[in-house]
Amino acid sequence: MRKTLLFFFSAVLLFAACSKEPVSDAEWVNTSFTVETDAAATKTVGDASRIDDLTVLAYDKAGNYLDYIAFTCIYNGDGRFSARGRLVRGVEYTLLFFAAEQQVYDLHTDGTLTFSDFGQLNDGARDAFSAVKKVVGGESASLSVSLKRPFALLRILSSQADQAAAQAKGRTSGVKCQVVLDKVPNKMNLLTGAVEGSAQASFDQVSAYSAPELAFAFLPAGESKIYINGVVTVTADTFTSVRNIANIPLRRNCQTKLEGDFLTTEGSLDITLETN
Repeated sequence: MRKTLLFFFSAVLLFAACSKEPVSDAEWVNTSFTVETDAAATKTVGDASRIDDLTVLAYDKAGNYLDYIAFTCIYNGDGRFSARGRLVRGVEYTLLFFAAEQQVYDLHTDGTLTFSDFGQLNDGARDAFSAVKKVVGGESASLSVSLKRPFALLRILSSQADQAAAQAKGRTSGVKCQVVLDKVPNKMNLLTGAVEGSAQASFDQVSAYSAPELAFAFLPAGESKIYINGVVTVTADTFTSVRNIANIPLRRNCQTKLEGDFLTTEGSLDITLETN
């Protein structure tokens, strides 16, 4: 009998130790957030206009995902959201906010995104914004969060001189672009900003976006600058230009511009990395 009781009490204590969920409803406090994309990061071809879905994931101080913390998120238009949920008073959390178009990305509960493919060129649906915020339950009933782009924005542009020369040669319509990139990360951790992997991102030929913009793409990138290689093929009627470009810099929440002669000769090409 004594062994049975000891086993019973040990089981109860073990269950209590493993239970994540708070015992009393009185420990919960309502918390709301106003969430919006960083306006400065939307003044390019990636205008965030298709982002309409917000996910909020909660983690404890040790980085464990808390499946019992849930937030209701509402899209308010123009890159703005509201999020409401309940936290435990006095408990510190790390909250991950991720906004994208619905069903484009599969955000894992460990805060990572993996990429088996990188979508298409000139696709605004591949844009996304995120933020990580530490909060303590009950310290504030209402908080604001500004989201920034966790990706690099790669832009391929025809220079003014290139456009003028193309105009003179009648190469202004039917322009198409194809891009193949090497050394692109295929996994990123939104909680830490770290990226992993080295994959090939092959983008099929598409019509040029809008002069001078030939193509753009959103690519995984970390806090530190990395370099990739690429091949950009541009066609216009019977003309074809193939540019092999090495050491293309990428960094999250920044844009990389490849601007030069794509419609005429394989002449000048400027590579710049700009913060948004």
